[in-house]
Amino acid sequence: MKQEKPEQQNDWDDLRDLLDDSFKAIDENIEDGTPSDQWFEQFTLNQQMQVKQQHRKELAIFIVIAILIISLILLALNESIVLFAVIQVAAFIAAVGYGGLSYLKQVMRT
Repeated sequence: MKQEKPEQQNDWDDLRDLLDDSFKAIDENIEDGTPSDQWFEQFTLNQQMQVKQQHRKELAIFIVIAILIISLILLALNESIVLFAVIQVAAFIAAVGYGGLSYLKQVMRT
């Protein structure tokens, strides 16, 4: 191994000291970013409340749409049995088509 000149050794020592000082300054300026347990508990409660509100909203929309669809089907049944049968056949074809397309997409992925 070559012996370094004293000048080079001093340069390396100066560089190491400069880096050490810089890293210490960075470490002192960085805040410890871990929130308290209470903050996590509050955050979790807020998230749970938002999820519950979203589920209630989606359930309400689902119920309204379901009632609308059932009302229209019953109205069609009362007005015309032929119209009711056409709606039932169309719904069956749509359901089978959607199921078939979903199955094909799943098969194509694997």
